[in-house]
Amino acid sequence: MTLLLQEVENYFVSGTTSISPKVRLTSLPPLYFQHPGHSMTIIGFERRRDGSKNLIVFDPMFHDAVGVSRFVGQEVIGCKNPGELLKAYRREGKYLKRYSEFEMLKLVSLYSYLPSIPEMERDKLKMLTRSRLTPPEAQKGTVKTGSWD
Repeated sequence: MTLLLQEVENYFVSGTTSISPKVRLTSLPPLYFQHPGHSMTIIGFERRRDGSKNLIVFDPMFHDAVGVSRFVGQEVIGCKNPGELLKAYRREGKYLKRYSEFEMLKLVSLYSYLPSIPEMERDKLKMLTRSRLTPPEAQKGTVKTGSWD
């Protein structure tokens, strides 16, 4: 689980375009995340004051919370309890520990591999990369792709 959270955090931090005291904006596309029998779209990463880390996801199994839906199409200046609105979109360590293997897909630019391509062509050079993340206790006969704490 630690490897997964670190990979996601590194991904979003690498594309930071703007930083405020509480939020970092990025221009990166979402990550596509799978575990046996289910997939989600990772749209963000949260590091809480207590040091815990969460994935922020769109999960096709769930509808948007009513508290979130009422803000669609409106400019939101403030919210009494934003943490409560995010609750349905958070995937905490407790949830992630239920699974022994994850697969993550991300869109990356091929430009860094082909530097002779003109800068204008960068957006046309995209590919998906796939990472399979397996904790040590579940690795019987599988190839390890990263280290786990």
